[in-house]
Amino acid sequence: MGKVKAWLETEAEIFLASVEEEVKSGKISVTEGLHKCKDATVSWDIIGFENYEDLEEYFATEVAISCIV
Repeated sequence: MGKVKAWLETEAEIFLASVEEEVKSGKISVTEGLHKCKDATVSWDIIGFENYEDLEEYFATEVAISCIV
């Protein structure tokens, strides 16, 4: 993997983890977290999110459920 691609992947993972943590801690809602990701200049496809619907599904399942547990 090239250095730029590795850097983009790391940045996307760090950003997603920080938004997830904000949602889990109750600082922001799931919807706000989703919008924050949508507005970010992150290469989501590099970590497996091909489109906005993929991010939406992830937040509706993984992130929202983790808030309940």
